[in-house]
Amino acid sequence: MECFIISLKDCRFYAFHGVMAHESEAGNEFSINLSVEYPVISPLDDEMNNSLSYADLYEIAEREMMMSRKLLETVAYRIADTIRNRWTLVRSIEVEISKVNPPIPGITGSSTVRYHWNAE
Repeated sequence: MECFIISLKDCRFYAFHGVMAHESEAGNEFSINLSVEYPVISPLDDEMNNSLSYADLYEIAEREMMMSRKLLETVAYRIADTIRNRWTLVRSIEVEISKVNPPIPGITGSSTVRYHWNAE
């Protein structure tokens, strides 16, 4: 099957996710990478009804990021679940959420959760 993959890379959000109390109060910077695979329907008619909207995907990620959660796993799952319920033609989804400055001594990089869903 021929497929397209539409991706959003390094979408930045300031949000209030985390298990520790100060994370939900002070917040942190997060980065999201999102990829959605869907079948080629009619690539030559050049119409949006045969594609997914980058703006709609971003809006879904933004809406979920603004809801404070303890676990990034929950956020990633809800983003993917919203996408697959809105577009039934979607074949796979990958959501990667990174906490840019995790509150753990000694970590100079980010911490990341990745969720993958496949229709098969």
